[in-house]
Amino acid sequence: MKLEKEIVYRNRKIGSAKISTEGLYYRFECRCRFREPGIYRLFAFCNEKKAYLGICVPEEDAFGITTKIPVNRLGTGDIEFVAESEEAGKVLPVDQDKPFLGIEKLDDAVLCVGGIRIKS
Repeated sequence: MKLEKEIVYRNRKIGSAKISTEGLYYRFECRCRFREPGIYRLFAFCNEKKAYLGICVPEEDAFGITTKIPVNRLGTGDIEFVAESEEAGKVLPVDQDKPFLGIEKLDDAVLCVGGIRIKS
């Protein structure tokens, strides 16, 4: 089986996913283009089941994920792909020698590439 499906973010097509089967696994090759900065997570849906595929990472001139999941995690049928995001916020640089300096003051923050991202 080899299929290509669209990936949707906020009801807008942002990329495509190539689906193939390898034994008892689905293999997904997903490529996306995003307009806004942020952290984008990709999910696959099939027959009311949801599988987390991962966070889109830079690949050549787009963002993407290549991964495998067991077929029984999603089942068989029409697979749909949706991206979800956390909006980019202010990023504070992290000192490698003192990575947790002042972190207790950041109630609503997460560690991310490039520093600490403030959600609010």
